[in-house]
Amino acid sequence: MKKAIGIFLCLLLTAALFTPAFAAGEHVHSGPLEALRTETELLPLNADAHAWGEWYTAKEPTVNEEGERRRVCANNPAHVETQPIAKLDPPAQEEPSGGGNAFLSFWQRLINWFRAFFRIVTEWFRR
Repeated sequence: MKKAIGIFLCLLLTAALFTPAFAAGEHVHSGPLEALRTETELLPLNADAHAWGEWYTAKEPTVNEEGERRRVCANNPAHVETQPIAKLDPPAQEEPSGGGNAFLSFWQRLINWFRAFFRIVTEWFRR
């Protein structure tokens, strides 16, 4: 009988201590680690509020293809903004010498090559 009265008093004491706290929606913390517990406050994140990082080149442009540059949001790395980089301009072609006539320029270079070739061959036979 003493055992039953002891159990009943323990249940009554437990109910008296914890029922008001739980009924009010409060949570009771105690113990040696309570001093280490910190509260974290979650701020609502505005979907339009981005902290964009610096632009970096993801793909270099070439004469044939556009490039791409990107930047990433510091708040959410899944938010990536991209911008295209224009194609490079092709290099300027030089005007052939000889008044702009490419056909004449070709023959002049060919004649100069034969002159140099024959000069080398004739010097070699003179030795």
